[in-house]
Amino acid sequence: MAAISVVSARPATEVERGSLLKAILHVEEVALPATWRDPDSETYLRAKLHDESAITLVISKGGSVIGYLLAIPLASVLPDLAPFDSDICLEGDSYYVDAFSVIPHGGFGVVRGVMRSLESEMKERGITKLCMHARVSNGLSGLLIRYFGDAITCLRRIDRWAWYNGEESTDFLRLVIQK
Repeated sequence: MAAISVVSARPATEVERGSLLKAILHVEEVALPATWRDPDSETYLRAKLHDESAITLVISKGGSVIGYLLAIPLASVLPDLAPFDSDICLEGDSYYVDAFSVIPHGGFGVVRGVMRSLESEMKERGITKLCMHARVSNGLSGLLIRYFGDAITCLRRIDRWAWYNGEESTDFLRLVIQK
């Protein structure tokens, strides 16, 4: 059985960016129900692959991309989130997990590997605060709470979150990454 690997992706050329974008869009198509996908995903992700401040992690198994995580400065997405979460606020150099999709492969083991890689990348960049909204229905929130534990400084449930078309609950997590 092939091992799962997680690497920070910093594509240097347009060809590399295009290849990575194609793989990420395939992950979204396979891993996410149609109602969860953003119709502007390709344009948005293309821009983020050019953004030096973005953290893009690629999850692979047996040479195939099976997932990705995108974390961006909270300040860059706060204006979009605030109408849907009136309690969200900027705290220092906070980053926000904007997207995390994985073709189903191993639950907690994959989440743990991705989060370790994210913590490592954040430490390398001197970033100490992370926040995210995590779906409750697919179990991601529970896995993240289990992984981060005492590092979580804020945890709150938003029932029928409008960002998810008012159909699902999300947990908001804020945490501190130890240096």
